[in-house]
Amino acid sequence: MKYCIETRNLIKEFDYNIALDGITFKIRNNRCVGYLGPNGSGKTTTMKILTNLINPSSGESYINEINVQENHRDALKNVGAIIEEPIPYPYFTPRKILMYFGELRGINKSDLNRRVKEVLTLVKLDNFIDKKIGKFSTGMRQRLNLAQALLADPEILILDEPTLGLDPRGMSDFRNIILEMKKNKTIFLSSHILFQIEMICDEIILINRGKILKHDSIQNIRKLIKLNKIQINISKPISKDILRELNALNYIFSVESANTMLLITYDNEKVELREIMKSFFELGLEMESFIPKEASLEEVYLKLTEKEDKND
Repeated sequence: MKYCIETRNLIKEFDYNIALDGITFKIRNNRCVGYLGPNGSGKTTTMKILTNLINPSSGESYINEINVQENHRDALKNVGAIIEEPIPYPYFTPRKILMYFGELRGINKSDLNRRVKEVLTLVKLDNFIDKKIGKFSTGMRQRLNLAQALLADPEILILDEPTLGLDPRGMSDFRNIILEMKKNKTIFLSSHILFQIEMICDEIILINRGKILKHDSIQNIRKLIKLNKIQINISKPISKDILRELNALNYIFSVESANTMLLITYDNEKVELREIMKSFFELGLEMESFIPKEASLEEVYLKLTEKEDKND
């Protein structure tokens, strides 16, 4: 099986601070993989090593089975990347900066003119093709950064916080672009917006304090925590007193109410669903229907990192 992106026991130290502590993972061809972790967990450091912006203290990274540190030109020739800050050069225009980057990548000039227009249209900056970048908002600069990453039509995209500075419309546009790109590209992206990851990624890698916690499909990672949800519809709105009694039950994490709908999060190691139904009956609640719900990626992520922090 071919792995487009691979790290082997990456360690990175900054002034005696260990930013990465044995990072090892493999990403298969044509997969969209989310890289999740709190600020300072090592996401950007990993991506900088993969794109040869910094060297690891020890360990190895590979793109298309080529060692990045030993042969970065060949390793990165089919990679497009966004790492941290949006494109600077305030006095340049999108056309000028993309032509410059395209020439550095060796794109034929006639193809380059066409490609510049294509990627700027894709990220909805075609109407600003000859406007100075210095007047752009943060979100517009980030769109331009994405255009730069897509310019050479790379096989692999490495994107560090690609939705940074985007408004809701921009996030929606980005999501649609990635959903289209993932059909024939390998995408490795980090984000603090978990629902975006949940909607577009096939797998996730969880990192905390420079260590990998889990690498699996979103569906399998959800199964790692003993957290269940159920939506219950009742015949009439619940009183504050009964809501307090439900929240006081030791197997209930939370109860959210909206008119006649309750969303209950509970610990399925402590209680079975029938016991919750029994509690409802004892409290005099008339239940009309119930629908089991999956835990969100955000809830799973918070539980796993909380558990790791407690172990430390």
